[in-house]
Amino acid sequence: MAVAILGVALAAGLRAISALSFTTQRQADVTLAMWCAEGALVELRLQQQPPNVGRLQQSCTQAGQTLGLDIDTRATPDASFRRVEATVTRGDVTLYRLTALMGPRN
Repeated sequence: MAVAILGVALAAGLRAISALSFTTQRQADVTLAMWCAEGALVELRLQQQPPNVGRLQQSCTQAGQTLGLDIDTRATPDASFRRVEATVTRGDVTLYRLTALMGPRN
């Protein structure tokens, strides 16, 4: 009986460790993705003019990992402003999405 209880306790402990490991890795991935998205928007802001409307797909390398970066720029009702959305992916999984409004003097 004691062996069965010990077995159940060990199985539960292994599941908890596995879940914690997954959560830690996911948090690291999201942090790297956040750095990619924020860096891309900072680069656009440094241009001192609203970006052109359209979509740009590129890659971003952070901590030795290469992630996909999709920058979607859309017009707004005010022609001097643009809505810019940076989406960071790994394969088919979206890790992070950041949206900003950019104008003539960011």
